[in-house]
Amino acid sequence: MLATKSVVIDDLEFEVGMLNVKDARAVLVRLTRVLGPTLTKLAGQDLGSVDVAVTLGHLMTALSEDDLDFVCDKFGTVCKVRVGPNLVSVKGAGEAVFQGKLMTMFRWLWECIQWNFADFLGALQATAPPKSTGGGGSPSKFL
Repeated sequence: MLATKSVVIDDLEFEVGMLNVKDARAVLVRLTRVLGPTLTKLAGQDLGSVDVAVTLGHLMTALSEDDLDFVCDKFGTVCKVRVGPNLVSVKGAGEAVFQGKLMTMFRWLWECIQWNFADFLGALQATAPPKSTGGGGSPSKFL
């Protein structure tokens, strides 16, 4: 049995699952090809921070519709969301759950990415150059 974790996102309860190795490799390759620097910047960050909001904006513009469909489909098969008293597949309930809540969908995707690729993201964070402490400016200059 693959590991899961429970998380509440915007008042919705999710059970985030682990991808099998083959699917995890496929998702990781696709994400790193498009979002390598963005993933490094997001590693270990709180989704409420301004840096992360800017970076999520980059993520949304960098992913193609095909990339987004692919990633949502893969994670949707291993995740559940509470609908009434039941936990149901995100893949089957996604349309109803995320309608009018696309930011919730991206938060869910980020939880999936963090859960499935924690070791990879940790390694990226460990090798990332330290953040500048001076100068101010927009965090988007690092994207």
